[in-house]
Amino acid sequence: MLRVQLDDRTFGTVILGRTTPTDWHGAIEQWPHFDPIVGLAIAQIQLQRQLQQQTSYQTWTQQLSEAIRTTSQIDQIFALAIEATTSALAIDQGAILLLKYSHLKYSHLKYGQPRMNRRADHLPIATVTLAYTKLERSLPAAFQLADCKLCQQAFLEQPDPLLITGDAAIKSPLNLSEFPALLLMPLTHQKTVLGFLALQHRQAIAWSSEAIAWVKTDRHPA
Repeated sequence: MLRVQLDDRTFGTVILGRTTPTDWHGAIEQWPHFDPIVGLAIAQIQLQRQLQQQTSYQTWTQQLSEAIRTTSQIDQIFALAIEATTSALAIDQGAILLLKYSHLKYSHLKYGQPRMNRRADHLPIATVTLAYTKLERSLPAAFQLADCKLCQQAFLEQPDPLLITGDAAIKSPLNLSEFPALLLMPLTHQKTVLGFLALQHRQAIAWSSEAIAWVKTDRHPA
């Protein structure tokens, strides 16, 4: 096993094997001549992938912005937003969840919606409704905010998303048993949480900083 390095950065490992006993001394001595070449090739591939990813982000963002300007059909915008996000990030499931606040408790407030508050004892009474999902029957049509600890946590931690990599055993209406990796982004407007963008994957994944940054930027036009 030989480490691939370039400019003191480790890019990976080259594994060599043979079916018979072998003296690897010669290969180890020669490896420093090949290490920079292999490292440079890997760095080039990674750069190309990053550029392709950025192009994908820009393309989907432009399409979504154009749809917002040219159509008044909110369902079409929701559908394109989910298609753009799940395709750009290569994930399995995306959904838009909207909050319907209890007007009885908040009827004295403008528009009947509470402002964002970071105190758990000030969480609003609200119903979470499924406005759009990529996969049918993957999430319930509606549930109470009080019944979803993850939604409550995302509400309190806004504007940052709530990230679950897939290694947490949590009971939730968000169907973590089938989609254990979760990125839950609060959707806000004028200091009011309107709902959440829920992105999920069937396998555990590490949410990259680039993906998080793009989701944060992309949520504002909608």
